[in-house]
Order: sequence, then C-alpha cells, then structure tokens
Amino acid sequence: MLSLIICSRLSTIPKILKENISETIGVPYELIIIDNSNNSYSIFTAYNEGIHRSSFPYLCFTHEDILFHTPNWGAKLVAHLQGEDIGVVGIAGSHYLPATITGWGFNPCQSMHYLQKMSPDKPSELFYVKYIRKEQEWLPAVTVDGVFLAMRKSICSQISFDAMTFQGFHCYDIDICMQAHSQGFRNRIIFDILIEHFSRGSFNKQWIEATETWLNKWKHKLPANAIPVTDSMTFDALWSNTCWYIMILYHNRILCTSQYLRALSYSIQPKYIRFFFRWQPWRVLLWFIFKCRVFAKTP
Repeated sequence: MLSLIICSRLSTIPKILKENISETIGVPYELIIIDNSNNSYSIFTAYNEGIHRSSFPYLCFTHEDILFHTPNWGAKLVAHLQGEDIGVVGIAGSHYLPATITGWGFNPCQSMHYLQKMSPDKPSELFYVKYIRKEQEWLPAVTVDGVFLAMRKSICSQISFDAMTFQGFHCYDIDICMQAHSQGFRNRIIFDILIEHFSRGSFNKQWIEATETWLNKWKHKLPANAIPVTDSMTFDALWSNTCWYIMILYHNRILCTSQYLRALSYSIQPKYIRFFFRWQPWRVLLWFIFKCRVFAKTP
C-alpha cells in the first residue's frame, strides 16, 4: 500500500527507525533505502530512483533522522491522499509563497505540527501552528517541508524531482510542491501525524545557490497562494523573507552589495510603504538584528 523512500548517508537507516516504522505504520509497506554512502546521488536523483523502484500506489519520502509518534499513521496518510486532485501532503509548510527569494518558513503564512530537536541536551519542542483555525485535520498549502512529504504515485507522470535543473540537497520540496500546485493539484499540511525530527536545516551557500535557481525557474508563477491573501499579508511575507535572506547572506559571510540590494528591492516598494507603520515589520527587524548579533559571536 505505502512505499516509504529514504535517502541514507549510510548503507542503511538506523535500526531504531526501522523498528519504529514497523511498529507504528499500521499498513502494508515497503521500505526503499537509497544508499548514498558514496555520495553518488543528489536528493533529486535519489528520490526519482526510489519512485522507479516503488511498487505501491502511495509514496512517502522522509529524512532518516526522525521517529513516528502516531500509531497507525500509514492509514491516516493514505486517507489524506484520497482524491484525484490531491497533490503533495506534509506536516509543515506555507499557504503562500511571495515573489521573492524564499524558503517556505520565512513568512508568517505557515502551519506545522511536529516535534523538533533544537539542542542535544534539551527535550524536543512541539512546533504546532495553525494559521487558519479550523477543526479539520488539514489545511491547504502551496508547499510543504521535505522532512516528511507524500503523494500518490499516479501523479508522478506529471511531476518529478527536477534533477535536470537542481543538484545537491536543497529546494527539492518547494520545487516539487510548486510543480504540483501549478498543475492544479491541491497540496496539504496535515495535523494528525506527529513525527520527531532530530536535526535542523542548513542555510549554507549551497542553499543560497539552489534558492536562486528555484526563483529563476518559478518567478513567472509567483506569487502563489492556496488561501486568499491581502496586501498586508503580502508585505509581511516579503519583509520577513527579506530579513531572513539578508541574515543568511550575512551568516555565510557573503558581502556582495548587489545581493543585499536585490533582497531589499522586493519589499521596499512604494505600494508597501504604508505597512511599515505597523508593529509587525519592526518586530521582525528587531528579531533580525538580534539574530545577526548572535551569528557575529559564533566562531
């Protein structure tokens, strides 16, 4: 019923994860491990290989540093994937992507439900946000995070992990989600499957290069939204993305003035000036300054 595809840095995945999957999934499944111990795959080629090897109608792609906390989660996932118009399903993501250099989590229009390990010596934190307060166990999304994403195999004739455009291990999630969204499929963030993630994302120079490539590919389709968006929401998304991206440039010691000016140009536009007179943009700016100070002290 469910093909679980994992790209592993080793020849296999940890025993604890294998046992955890077996004990919690609750449906027939196959485990497809792409051995990337020799670094012969990008995440794009690895996942396409996983699709090629799969034999079940439902596909689930996960990181190898997670554990499942929800019993019978496989049946819940399959239920979410019912319907010919369902695209990509995940446990965290954004309802809106602005026309700018972006990551899915860099604007306030997001929802999520998972446990995240932020520090080795502290318990995992529950990240639970519902941007739209509804009783249902899912919300519409433009993009979901790659830690856990799923789709029906039948839609892979229309979308795939774009190994022709991208290399490495970044932007595979927002790219395949944008493919699904632009093809008219409905992506979802779901709230009834809880996983625990034991590492954090890396916003390095490779991420910057991949994100630039992603923007060049999709700028003609942006902004993209799965819910109604106001001008105020658009500005908040643009400004938050601007601050995040400048912080990432600064953290990576990239001092090219043109890149900073380009980042600012998206949100510093005459039509958005009136939105600077609210508390939200100044709150984001203060957070940005604090983060930059923290990074400056990092050896």
